Amino acid sequence: MSFASTITQAHQSLRSLAGVEITYQRGDDTTELTAIPGQTTFQVADISNLLTEYRSRDYIFAAADLDLDQPRKGDVIIEGSNRYEVLRPDGGDDVWRWSDTAGQIYRVHTKYIGVVTEVVGPFSSAFSTAFKGGK
Repeated sequence: MSFASTITQAHQSLRSLAGVEITYQRGDDTTELTAIPGQTTFQVADISNLLTEYRSRDYIFAAADLDLDQPRKGDVIIEGSNRYEVLRPDGGDDVWRWSDTAGQIYRVHTKYIGVVTEVVGPFSSAFSTAFKGGK
């Protein structure tokens, strides 16, 4: 068994134990997938060498699970009712990195931007019809 397939199997096991369901959104395009939550700490020194620490909420998932091309700054990840923007909280440009040596698993950095304010998915049409007096 190759190292890459061992990493993939380990990722699948971890995903089944600790994974969360997310919606990855870019404009009108969405993909439902399972990701492993994590965090990364970034440190930035200001002009007087005072360090400021930022933590990102990271999502780790197989690149093959994302129906879009590579993650981009400004994409949105929805986990439950929480929304996260794909970006580095310290303002850096690298919003994702490979989480494995084989280049198959993304680690995407995000920043919390609030709660979902509109109902999304199959429930939304039933919900809106029920409250507009429809059947």
